[in-house]
Amino acid sequence: MRTDGVELEQAAWPATPDQGEVIGDAADGLTGDAAAAGLRIPGREAIGTAARHRRVAPGRPARPLGGGAPSRAGQPPASTGGSSAVATSASDGDQLVARLAGLIGPAAYERYFSRGARLELDERGLHVRVVSAFLINIFEQRFRPQLEELAGGAAVRFTEDASAFPAEADPPAEAMPPRSPAPAEAPSRRASKPADRAPRLADFVVGGGNRLAYAAACAAGDPTAEPPGGNLLVLHGGCGLGKTHLLRGIARAFGDAGGVGRARYVTAESFTNGFLAALRTKATDAFREQYRGVSLLCLDDVHFLATKDATKAELLHTLDQILHDGARLVLASDEHPREVTGLGKQLCSRLSSGLIVELSPPDDELRLAMVHRLARRRGLTLPAEVAQQISHAVSHGDAARVGSFRDLEGALARVEAFHNLLTRDAGAAGARADRRADAGVVAMSTVTQALGRRRPIVADAPVRVEEVITRVCEVLGVGSAEFAGRGRHRRVVLARALVARLSRELTASSYPEIATAMGRPNHSSVITAVRRIEKQIQDCEIVGVGCPLDGEPIEELSARIARSLRSRSG
Repeated sequence: MRTDGVELEQAAWPATPDQGEVIGDAADGLTGDAAAAGLRIPGREAIGTAARHRRVAPGRPARPLGGGAPSRAGQPPASTGGSSAVATSASDGDQLVARLAGLIGPAAYERYFSRGARLELDERGLHVRVVSAFLINIFEQRFRPQLEELAGGAAVRFTEDASAFPAEADPPAEAMPPRSPAPAEAPSRRASKPADRAPRLADFVVGGGNRLAYAAACAAGDPTAEPPGGNLLVLHGGCGLGKTHLLRGIARAFGDAGGVGRARYVTAESFTNGFLAALRTKATDAFREQYRGVSLLCLDDVHFLATKDATKAELLHTLDQILHDGARLVLASDEHPREVTGLGKQLCSRLSSGLIVELSPPDDELRLAMVHRLARRRGLTLPAEVAQQISHAVSHGDAARVGSFRDLEGALARVEAFHNLLTRDAGAAGARADRRADAGVVAMSTVTQALGRRRPIVADAPVRVEEVITRVCEVLGVGSAEFAGRGRHRRVVLARALVARLSRELTASSYPEIATAMGRPNHSSVITAVRRIEKQIQDCEIVGVGCPLDGEPIEELSARIARSLRSRSG
């Protein structure tokens, strides 16, 4: 769906044309098969034996459904090509509709095909034009055999083409039961646009751990400015740190600028599902056109593609084409591209050529600012000491367990629930007027009940030397036999030095114990390796051992591996 220049991967339903015209059992030239079944052809109203009427201006005849000219006495209504379900004659179209309804049932046809799809038989087979990719998945899963039978053994292909359906249409009936009419004064949820629900960059809470990522996102979302890091931006960080907020905010800001081309936000899972559906339907050209003609593509959860070889190859070609055309590309992942196991050397290398920015967990100041922001959004008033207590409770009182923004949202939701329940109970019990006047202020006792008292700090389980060896060898691409052998290749030497340093930092093992785990005859070599790599870090040396990590500072590589080991053991 495209809204204000932004395309979001959500189901977008078409609307129906003007309703209520006079319709009979042979309306608009349809033959008896479709009329008798009471079916709806896309762009037309349901046809049955009972005619329906609406008021028309005096002296003006009711126009035929589908937007054609009013019929004159003794003349058939004018034909409008846009209202037909197929690009063939009306009779052939009626027969096609009737056959499909016979295969899947009139109710299923009315629910899924009447307003959301158009059918066309051509020399290549059956062409199903749909309003959204959401319908393609439904048709693939539920009606693929019937559509193949309808095509007579020929190919069945799907195309997402929202422009082929009137924009003012009502959505086709879904599996949900009909709802009762809402009160006149109640705001309509369907009236809000998806882009209006997309977060804004201005709503992002900025602190020390995400300031650089926010600045890079603002530059990427401004079509009038040249991104300082080039057209490729990669954001990475743990869950709940704001990556999706930034990506959707970038797409919204770019689309709000207007007249600068299309901006599209999509998750890697949606990209994969769309690509697989295109392969099954032999519609890869149409799939590629959706992504390779954009001015900005925001792709979330890139780590999802780690085990999807075919999708990775397609994404690689898509990225190359987008960057070649001068468009912008923003991606997000839970880990640095080099740390995503199975991402592939080519894709990892391509992503490493852009600006890579990490979002760190929030510090005390940022976490406190987020608590106040979330409280205002929920209509809660937090005294300073109460806000501090909530922030402290989320971090468990441990600087190494700072909690994410989602943890803060969960904590505020629990506090709000307890506050509302306790306030209601106090009002029911006839609390004093001054106490009811402070109903919007959250008390410390409420936070204590909702989140508990300060929890004791539980130390992380120590990392084992064997875990350090395994992780370092994975990152550097060194085999276990090669690591334990007598070889002196530069990559192996660096791996042993990193293992020695990280084992001293993360484990409780002594030098002799580390040497035994590494297969070294004595611990003096371990001490030498630690001193050597410490000197390299002090001199700000970079990796240069003939591997994809060449060019990365050794200190950053060591810190990256240490973070991954801590997260696995925590």
